[in-house]
Amino acid sequence: MKIGVLSIGGGYASLPYIQSIIVQEKGWLDTNTYADLLTISQMTPGPLAINSASFVGMKVGGPIGAVVATIGNVLPSLCIVLLFSMIYYKYKNLNGVQLVMKAIRPVVVALIVSVAYSLVMMLTNNERMIYQFLLLIICFIIVRMKKVNTLLIIFGAGILNMCLMYLMS
Repeated sequence: MKIGVLSIGGGYASLPYIQSIIVQEKGWLDTNTYADLLTISQMTPGPLAINSASFVGMKVGGPIGAVVATIGNVLPSLCIVLLFSMIYYKYKNLNGVQLVMKAIRPVVVALIVSVAYSLVMMLTNNERMIYQFLLLIICFIIVRMKKVNTLLIIFGAGILNMCLMYLMS
């Protein structure tokens, strides 16, 4: 619930905060498991923060932990969004509101850049992650240059990653 209340800007913007609480402050996950959390959260349908909360809840408290963590993550955001949407629709034509909305955009971009930087720093400290990062870059290039079906790339990358992890263990 703490992450749900204090993380603003969506799942990607809240990743550094999630990592600081889950990995450093609480010690519920190590860095490698946190990286796995990001991977699984990306692959499963739904918002990143909710998937992350469910994953951590399942790791820490089993199925009940997953449900409690998911509800705890969603409830504050739901209440805040409802409150702000009521206020926004009432005052959306005011110049001050429009200025605030324009000011928020660069902050969100900066938070996303911060996440990218944190992930790159995390990747460079782990040989396994370096290979996975390179696989990500290769897959991105293939999808952009060759216009290959994305599902085939995901499936192929998953198989290649499993083979690499088997060879590295």
